[in-house]
Amino acid sequence: MAEARSPCLASRGATNHVARSRSAARRASETEHAVRHLIAEIDDLRKLNRSTAEHACVYLDLVQRVGWKPAHLLDMQAALRRDLLWVESRLRTVRGRAKALRRRLAARAKRDPASRDSVLKHMATLVVRERVLVLRRLLLRQIADAFAWLVLRLDARLILPLYREQTHQLPRGEGLGGPAELARRAMHSGEFLVIENDLTRCLGVGDLTVVFAARRWKHPISYEVKSSARPAWRLGAELQIEAIAAVSDDPADVELHERFTAATGFGDLPATMRSREQPAQTAEQLSAAELVRAAKGVVGQRLSGPSRLAWKTLGTVLTRALADGASYDIAERGVVFMAIRSIEDQAPEAVSKDLFEKVRDLPGFGSECKIATSVDLRHNDEWSALALPIVLWPVSQAVRAALLCGELFLACVVRPDAWREAMKSEGLEFTEERRGWTVTGPSKATHIDVLEAGKLTLGVAFSGVSPREIAAGLAASLNGETEKREEG
Repeated sequence: MAEARSPCLASRGATNHVARSRSAARRASETEHAVRHLIAEIDDLRKLNRSTAEHACVYLDLVQRVGWKPAHLLDMQAALRRDLLWVESRLRTVRGRAKALRRRLAARAKRDPASRDSVLKHMATLVVRERVLVLRRLLLRQIADAFAWLVLRLDARLILPLYREQTHQLPRGEGLGGPAELARRAMHSGEFLVIENDLTRCLGVGDLTVVFAARRWKHPISYEVKSSARPAWRLGAELQIEAIAAVSDDPADVELHERFTAATGFGDLPATMRSREQPAQTAEQLSAAELVRAAKGVVGQRLSGPSRLAWKTLGTVLTRALADGASYDIAERGVVFMAIRSIEDQAPEAVSKDLFEKVRDLPGFGSECKIATSVDLRHNDEWSALALPIVLWPVSQAVRAALLCGELFLACVVRPDAWREAMKSEGLEFTEERRGWTVTGPSKATHIDVLEAGKLTLGVAFSGVSPREIAAGLAASLNGETEKREEG
């Protein structure tokens, strides 16, 4: 005879099953709610990135037309500083929670295989949020780079010697407050334009870069700022600041330093305050100052400026890609621009593959070609000191904003012989060397130093440089000098 089951045990088993089902349903509901919340945050961040990029393009176009006053730069840097502090704080929070959260999600998927798809979606959405936050931080620093380029006359020969890689986030407390207070005092006087270097990627020597606002200046001066708060960093505390600079004996530099010191009210240290100067940092400032003077003192071969045709071709490619999804065109022999509509710099794989294959099929554009992309420009900080910031490009505001917030992906494909062939077509011989380039004409040679060669190389992709026009200008210059000697 079969043994009868206990009604009590059967009831308890059913209850446990229902409880497990309810628990699984509750976890699934929580996951769906978390994903919806993440998606809403991502959408808000994307809108914010788009708005920031658009406003930056409009504002800096206005600055280039009418100039700006120190008060304007002061306000814009304060806004950038605030936004950078927020996004870096948010990134620290997100990354701090990420490991534990992923561990919990993985454990949930292991316990309940049916939840695997929702868990994977949750994890993927977390990755997207972090990517959008990282993009926002880079976007803000690209805008700060544009401020620096405008203050320093759009001259890479002034900017590159002041570049130093910055791997840290913004300092906090008095480490941020000291430089910001010096910049505020200097620009409040109306005499100076001051860049807070930590906001940028292109300036890293010292904490501040200072020039006159409305008077002629020869070289920028970099200041390393040491600050401390007494008794602690809080409202009402005393802020002690030491500003250290390497100033040459050039009268123009001496005057700039003296006027800055007077305007900020920070002169020699009190006898009771011990200097916090670090010899290694001072040596770096001295080296950078010497490089700036040397770079500006070199009288090199005059080269033609950016090409209107190159910028026009690039602008057309970007505009078509924004409207149609993808576009490419040959800018000149050996140079192709291509662009793809994207999301956070990630172009659809199928579209990207198809477009690159079309370019590879062009005569001479094989796998040996060099490629530089807008993603490279965003992530390689050292390029920021040589290539014109995107927000300052002479193309439409719509495509600049799209590039800045990752809605367009740009690639420039350059044949390895592009420069040599451009020179050859003008009857010039082109030689690449460790210290730059040598270009030789029928009876004369000229040297292009390594800084200028770097500008030209990156400039093909990001600064409207045309190898063909540079070669034509060099040929005209060298031939002109030959003709003058013969006439003499």
